[in-house]
Amino acid sequence: MSPLTVFLGRFFGLSCLLMCAVLVARPKASLEAINSMMESPGLILVTGIFTMGGGAATVVGHNVWSGGALPVAVTLLGWVALIKGIAIIATPP
Repeated sequence: MSPLTVFLGRFFGLSCLLMCAVLVARPKASLEAINSMMESPGLILVTGIFTMGGGAATVVGHNVWSGGALPVAVTLLGWVALIKGIAIIATPP
């Protein structure tokens, strides 16, 4: 397994764990922040740009569809982020 696969797997895993911990620790504040963000078209656009950029970087650097579950999961997360970023940018708020 390549070092990039291991790095991206750890990065995505740690990011998801930390985000879930924050959402569980402060659910009311998290929902208020999300609702506030949805009222700001500029912030939605920036979020879409960063999501698309991260997804594109993952797809370009790690487009591996074989070799086990981790490489496929990392590649799939990259594609999902890329498509989500494009959808956020393309659809009006």
